Amino acid sequence: MTSALRGDLLRFALASLLILGTAASSLVLAEVKPRTLSSESDWIPDDNDEFLRMLKAEDAKLDSVRVTVQQNKTIKRSPLEEHLHDSFAAFKYGGDPPPRPESYEPFERETSATITMTLENGDTTIERTSMFDGRGEPLPEPSRARTSNASGMTECTITMHGESLTVEKVTPLEERGLFYESRMQLEFALGVGFGSRLESIEKIEREGAMARVYGTMRIWTHDITDAVLLVDSDLIVREAILIANSKGHVTRFEIRTSGTVTSPDHGSFAAASKYKRTALGILRDGETEGKIRVVDDYCTEDHEVIAILPTQQP
Repeated sequence: MTSALRGDLLRFALASLLILGTAASSLVLAEVKPRTLSSESDWIPDDNDEFLRMLKAEDAKLDSVRVTVQQNKTIKRSPLEEHLHDSFAAFKYGGDPPPRPESYEPFERETSATITMTLENGDTTIERTSMFDGRGEPLPEPSRARTSNASGMTECTITMHGESLTVEKVTPLEERGLFYESRMQLEFALGVGFGSRLESIEKIEREGAMARVYGTMRIWTHDITDAVLLVDSDLIVREAILIANSKGHVTRFEIRTSGTVTSPDHGSFAAASKYKRTALGILRDGETEGKIRVVDDYCTEDHEVIAILPTQQP
């Protein structure tokens, strides 16, 4: 064998060993690092009913607490429409006609109010300070509203100009009137309250560490509401799209929450939220008819959840 041939064979053998070594290393690495599923979604159950039970159990913790939020709302004003409305009212009911506005250009009015909800032993009390009229104009201070069923009947007390007026015939929570809706909105702002209103879950999808939940809710008395919820591992709803059909009247809710506040023994809640409610019209033959109208659009911040300690017995 010539030296040239011996050199070629040596180089071939060396190259073969390098290839085999690389392949062997790849096999070893594959064995050391087997492909596994991400564990960030392990908290999400495969069973729809089990997830529903988890959400309902989390909502049940919202008791013996005092919740405070700062609600900020932008009121869109149209001086022309307001002037026409006030002029017609003066013509119809008597009185002096309103003065002409300095400008007919639309503008916005910012409002901010503190809302406190107290939940204790099944009773609900909602208090609101910094009252505004429908046009965003502040009512005279001090003014406040307090609605509660703690006395055994649902009543609302409004304080203004140093005088208080109590209205006893307020629709109770179980009949799902404005008092019920006020509590529902505050719960949604905290990223909870969805589970207690869910009737069933049809599908769950995993999105990283979160769960996309498709279900059916009942938020009023006669509605069927399709719900799509994005839930995190603390069981806080971070996004919610609700399409409510109540006797043909269709309403869309959009809720988004952010941040986290924790209350010992009561769980975790969202620290801020955005809420929008839009009337989509009346459903006829599978299509909605009528003018689309934004009913409510606001954000909340500075959420605080404080546990109420049991009353000390003497």
